[in-house]
Amino acid sequence: MQLNKNVIINGEIELITGLNIGTNKESLRIGGIDSPVIKNPVTQIPYIPGSSLKGKMRFSIELKDGKYDIELLKNEKNEIIDKKGVPHAFVKECKDQECQICVVFGSTKNTQAGLTRLIVRDSLPLSSKSYGTEIKVENSIDRLQGKAISPRFIERVTAGSRFKLEMVYSIYGSNNDHKLIETVFNALSLVEDSYLGSSGSRGYGQVKFHITKIYVRDTDFYKAEAEEKVIFDGSSSPQEILSTKVLEKL
Repeated sequence: MQLNKNVIINGEIELITGLNIGTNKESLRIGGIDSPVIKNPVTQIPYIPGSSLKGKMRFSIELKDGKYDIELLKNEKNEIIDKKGVPHAFVKECKDQECQICVVFGSTKNTQAGLTRLIVRDSLPLSSKSYGTEIKVENSIDRLQGKAISPRFIERVTAGSRFKLEMVYSIYGSNNDHKLIETVFNALSLVEDSYLGSSGSRGYGQVKFHITKIYVRDTDFYKAEAEEKVIFDGSSSPQEILSTKVLEKL
C-alpha cells in the first residue's frame, strides 16, 4: 500500500444550540455542576474532541447503511430483558476489504481494509467567535403530581460559538479510495440533521458545518517538488460540496 495523496478539509463548526460533550467531575460538592463540558486542562477553554466528532460520523453512517446491529440480552429463561446496540466491526469481524465504514473510519476487526483513511483533529474554538459556557438547570418531573424534582446543573458551550474544523483524508494506490471520500461529507450532513454530544433529544448539540477550503498534497509536495492543489475555496455545507461535484477534481 502506497500513499497517493492527502486531502485536507478545513472549515468551521457552528453551534446552533448549546453543546455538552462531557468529562468526569473532579469533585462532588453541593450546588456543583452535574455534567461539566470537556476543557483544555491548562487554559480551561472548551474544545470538541476529534474522537467525539469522528465517532458520531461513523455511527451516523452505520445507521444509514443498516450496519448498527441490535443484540437481544436474555435471562436464563430465554426472556428478553434488554437490548444493546452493536457498532459495525466492533464485536464481529468484517472481512469486506471494500467496506466503506472500515476503510474510511478504520477497524481493528477488519484487517482487510488496510490503513485508516480519515483523521479528525480536535476542534479548538475560534477566539473571536466563542462565547464560553452556560449552566442550564434541568428538572425531572413527578408525573403524578406535576412537580419538578431532582434539579440537574448542566454545563453547555453557548450557542453561536464556532470551532475550527480540520480533517485529513489519505488516498492510497490507484483504487477507488478517492470515491470513498464522499462518505466523509455524507456523514457530516447526517450529523447536521442529528446532534453532537449528549442530550440531543432535549435540544442540545445541533451543529452546522461550514467547509471553507479543500486542498490536495500529493507525494511530490512532500518532496518539495510541487505545490498543493486547491480544489475548493469558499464556504459551503457538506451537502453543497457533494452536489456541486467538487470532489471530482481529486
